Amino acid sequence: MHDFRDEKTDRTLVHDWRAPISSLFYDYEVGPARYQAPSGEIAGQLTRKRQFRIRQGKLEFLLETEVNIVDEVLQEELSRSSDEGMKNIVATIQRDQNAIIRDAEAQTLIIQGVAGSGKTSIALHRIAFLLYRFKDTLSSDDILIISPNRVFADYIGNVLPELGEEQVGEIGMETLAGELLGHKYRFQSFAEQTAQLLDKNDTAMKERIAAKATTDFLKQIDAYADHLEANSFLAEMWRVGRKLVPDWFFEETWRKHRGLPFTERVAEVVKAAEHNIGLYYNYELLTHERQSLREAVRGMARKITLREAYKQMFAWMERPDLFKPAGGMLEYADVFPLIYLKMRLEGVDNPRKEVKHLLVDEMQDYTTVQYAVLGKLFSCRKTILGDASQSVNPYSASSPEDIQRVLRAPAPVKLTKSYRSSWEIM
Repeated sequence: MHDFRDEKTDRTLVHDWRAPISSLFYDYEVGPARYQAPSGEIAGQLTRKRQFRIRQGKLEFLLETEVNIVDEVLQEELSRSSDEGMKNIVATIQRDQNAIIRDAEAQTLIIQGVAGSGKTSIALHRIAFLLYRFKDTLSSDDILIISPNRVFADYIGNVLPELGEEQVGEIGMETLAGELLGHKYRFQSFAEQTAQLLDKNDTAMKERIAAKATTDFLKQIDAYADHLEANSFLAEMWRVGRKLVPDWFFEETWRKHRGLPFTERVAEVVKAAEHNIGLYYNYELLTHERQSLREAVRGMARKITLREAYKQMFAWMERPDLFKPAGGMLEYADVFPLIYLKMRLEGVDNPRKEVKHLLVDEMQDYTTVQYAVLGKLFSCRKTILGDASQSVNPYSASSPEDIQRVLRAPAPVKLTKSYRSSWEIM
């Protein structure tokens, strides 16, 4: 429990910060206020707002203010200041932050925040709020963080318990890629790609990376996958005695099972044909006839390995120069396009399909193809945050608008005020 009650009367004296009534503190200044309770809207008067920090039984400061201050450094500084003007300056941004934290409706929330705008604090409080708001259907085990480094995950892991919640799971894109590819491919890491760019200043490499980070490249993969699918099966009629299976049946059944691995897809077509022979001809195939049917279906299907299909894609695009593995190792820019093609052609096993909320940190450091993969993998709610101006690799960066288009999300929320430093210093 994270509230405090009178044991004799069972009256709540201190409410959990995530409870509906607590929104009064975050949404209103002193004066008229209202909140949405299970029984309906409750209106009243907010007479005083105070913030405390108590550690190890000691009161460190008391801050009397008309607004809620989320940032700890800001709390401490304002507790020493009697300047009401300074306190009121932060009122708007604090209300905006609270609206984002408590947004329980958005399926995908994209937060573009400049350095020092409080986006990390917002993400942290948002996780805690959602865990409270949906406590019957959402637990910390259902949330997954994707981050390019452990700093963000470690920060959240350390602070979440202070907000009343357990730690949540974290994974890097490279680990996720290895899982999705069944650890069958060797590939460069993002750090290795960045180091190579810095060391060699390879113009051709920059062009390859930039080309594979565009929405146009994503569309080309889709078109190529459609091309392969359209030419993946050449149906023919098959007979056993006077009994026949028409070519259109094979074609229809093959298309029906699109997305399955080749072997499973062939098996489904054979099973459907065998079932219909039994149904319409009242005949059960003999062992050698079943084998003949299986061989016939395999002969109609055109098998190509994923690796070969990916390599041939660049020839199909008339850009073979964009594919340059080194010593059997894929460039990092090829990893998620390969995964996306695999998803389109044969599907992937998602080891994290139970995730109910996905949090993506440093959103600018992932390409549109990576977001397309995440969109297909995770149909759950998403909170995505970062700053487009802080990309590690400008050749593969994504803007908030790029992410919005790929995930078909509402317009990004933009935090444009920095409280880390002054305009002059910046």
